[in-house]
Amino acid sequence: MPFWLATFAVRVPSPTASAAQSDLVAAFRRRIAEVNDLSALGGEALVPLVVDGARVGELRASLASELGERWPDLFRRDPDRDVLALAPSLSDADARTAAVAGVTAALRDDGTFSKGWRDELCAVGAAFYAPPAFSIERACYPAFGVKGYGIHVNAFCVDPSTGERQLWVATRSRQKSTWPGMLDNLVAGQQPAELSLYQNVVKEAGEEAGIPEEIARRAKSVGVCSYRGVDEWGQLKNDVLFCYDLELPWDFEPVAVDGEVEGFERWDLDRVAAAVATGANNAIGEFTSYKPNCNLVVIDFLVRIGWLSADAPGYLQLVDELRQGDCR
Repeated sequence: MPFWLATFAVRVPSPTASAAQSDLVAAFRRRIAEVNDLSALGGEALVPLVVDGARVGELRASLASELGERWPDLFRRDPDRDVLALAPSLSDADARTAAVAGVTAALRDDGTFSKGWRDELCAVGAAFYAPPAFSIERACYPAFGVKGYGIHVNAFCVDPSTGERQLWVATRSRQKSTWPGMLDNLVAGQQPAELSLYQNVVKEAGEEAGIPEEIARRAKSVGVCSYRGVDEWGQLKNDVLFCYDLELPWDFEPVAVDGEVEGFERWDLDRVAAAVATGANNAIGEFTSYKPNCNLVVIDFLVRIGWLSADAPGYLQLVDELRQGDCR
């Protein structure tokens, strides 16, 4: 065998790819698989939601039938294409938003959307940069299968004595309607219809962690993660997470301003990785783990800063799986 062929015949593990890192990669891939698991739908068919010929969401067949039967003037079920379309008479975004708001309010009142109501609108469209077809209450967008967008900030600092990065970790309030008591990114939030991504980063940084605007504006856009799975109530989550990195001064202490967070801790990256992989004890001694979609953002951070070795088996699959959702 020629020497050059022999060179490429065997993949030689790097010393940096320890057995521990190989185990972590496998655990991280399990976390990613969990948020991309559609089994909670029970095999029920999903019916596309169409506006002006463009697909903007997808609903369980049972909900699509209910909408068509209860509000036939607003929703038209096309049996030939098996899609649910908003009525052509709703010719602009404002008219559609108002009509859909009436429907979602009725569904809230009868208990369909009784949890997590925010009085906060999210834009609905065929793609993030496309003109919104309409807006919908945040608590309802998973049931309509519309594309959700959010901002997530990896807020870190550097230990001046060691030069090592540490990541700020938030513990969610136990009064929150979604994922109470779980670990979270220091700053994260759903993308509202009326703000730009950067404006939302600055707003959420101030509201959630008391980060002054002049510091929050140092956040750097570093990419996206995406997934397609279900939420804790079995509704479709088809989300894109815009990721940001923000280096905070070592002596900065975040403050829980809006009551959505119980507290903050600064963790070394080994502890962060363990929390993603298996869960970890928080400051008050309870066993907890990251909110499921936050796992993707933290894993992406560990990949980008080189904390994970590319020689660890499964590394390429891990990187590829961080964007399993449709990034539109």
